Amino acid sequence: MLIRAQKILIFSLLCIGLVGCGNPITGTLLVDENEQIEVSDDGGDKNTLNSGPSSIQLENAGWGDSSKILMLENNGQKMKIKIPESAFLSANDFSVTANEIQQDFDLAATTKRSWVGPSRIEKINESCTYSGYCASCGITMDGNIECGTISFKTNCSGLQNAIVAKRDYRDVTSVAFIKNGVQVGEFTSDAKIKTMSEVIERIGLCQ
Repeated sequence: MLIRAQKILIFSLLCIGLVGCGNPITGTLLVDENEQIEVSDDGGDKNTLNSGPSSIQLENAGWGDSSKILMLENNGQKMKIKIPESAFLSANDFSVTANEIQQDFDLAATTKRSWVGPSRIEKINESCTYSGYCASCGITMDGNIECGTISFKTNCSGLQNAIVAKRDYRDVTSVAFIKNGVQVGEFTSDAKIKTMSEVIERIGLCQ
């Protein structure tokens, strides 16, 4: 009889029921030296954007509102711009006019993917679940591991050999600030290399 201890996944309560739990996209903002870009907030105050390290993030506007909020941090300043649902061309790409966002500039955001090197085949141990006898374990408040009674479960945690295809890629996000049809500034994300994996074949049983 195979008996295993089942690990309990612990989720941060801070992310339950909230939006924007993902990490901001970091990069660099470049503003034309002869131009000034000011972002107006809901109260009418304006923050001036400066060339330098910046970050952006899209968040849901809230319950019952299909719009998104573009969170922009630049030079220690945090700004928000509401993007209507109709402006989105895909999940992250959008094009919106100054009137639609109540600013003095248009915005156009795009994300482009480029592949880095050829794909490769690897053999890995993949997490899986199976029916069998196991005990649920968790971490107590004092940091100790505590397991419950061993019993038959349909979701015991295990490992299974798998053949996967992997390929590295870069996603580069850019947000253009446009006045009178002319681009006056642009945010470009850092070109971090990520890996995409796809399971080709699973070998043997989960155990």
